[in-house]
Amino acid sequence: MARKVALTAAAVGLVVLSVVLMGGQVGRGRFFELGNHEPIYIYGDEGFTIENGVVSGSGTAADPYVIEGWQIDAPQADYGIYIDHTTAFFVVRDCTVERARLAGVYLNTVRNGRVERSRIGLSDTAVYLLNSSGNRLWRNVIADSLYGVVMGARAQGNVIAGNTFLENGQNAYDPYGVNVWFDDCQGNYWSDYQGADHDGDGIGDVPYYRVYDPMPLIAPPIDECDEPVVTVESTPPPIVTVEPASEPPADVPLVTVEPEAEERPVMEEPQEEEPADTEGMTEAEAPPVVEETVVLPVVDVETGSETTVQTESGVIESEEAAPAEGESGSSGGEE
Repeated sequence: MARKVALTAAAVGLVVLSVVLMGGQVGRGRFFELGNHEPIYIYGDEGFTIENGVVSGSGTAADPYVIEGWQIDAPQADYGIYIDHTTAFFVVRDCTVERARLAGVYLNTVRNGRVERSRIGLSDTAVYLLNSSGNRLWRNVIADSLYGVVMGARAQGNVIAGNTFLENGQNAYDPYGVNVWFDDCQGNYWSDYQGADHDGDGIGDVPYYRVYDPMPLIAPPIDECDEPVVTVESTPPPIVTVEPASEPPADVPLVTVEPEAEERPVMEEPQEEEPADTEGMTEAEAPPVVEETVVLPVVDVETGSETTVQTESGVIESEEAAPAEGESGSSGGEE
């Protein structure tokens, strides 16, 4: 009996060892494959079933559908994993998808999906997103395809970070630049990146510009970043409130600043020209004398009548103003 138990335990141990050797090692960031699977096609949220490779989950954010551990070799199929028109939360994890004719993983009109820690390649396009948003590619090896990751029409707001892009004809294609190729921890490893890392922090000193990745990795990533969550949103400008100035307390004296007096231009008085020295000159040599005629009004204070007096020397000559008509008549009457 004891011998049978020992043989049974040894057989179980051999089976477990065979699974580990054939399927991979179980552990953080490593692959564990349940086995081979036919190409998967899921249409609508009701398509997440056991027959389509789902091993757990209910489709919520806290409990997403999980497609995990499958090896899909699809040389006769257009797609390895094709998910179409879904909004349920799901994760494709620790899978190997190879040799699909068109795309290894194809997401069409999909939201809330994640593809992580998977090996995808040897296809025309490794991962293709069309009309899809809010999805995340993380910690995948995307290799040996004509195109690595392609963002088709209306694919926007997807996050691609921590992936390894190896020897693709074109590692990434995002013609409108409306997807994010990095997170708050790192970007991606690009086999065609030509930049340097002079400060030795593991991140290239210049961005990867085929798609904008400001934090390209110098070496394939390891699990130093623990699946950071990235929220892409616009921050509204701060609202500035200007409070009215408060009145000064009673014990603070008020200071009145008088406006500065307006400066008026200073008029310079004309300088009188000195008469020319004509002593010793004949009449012909002497300069002509210019007589200045001045016309000045003289106002009678009592009558208000005005008389013009003309002088040649500039000095007012005394002249009595003519009496007004009213005065003349009144004087005649009194005599």
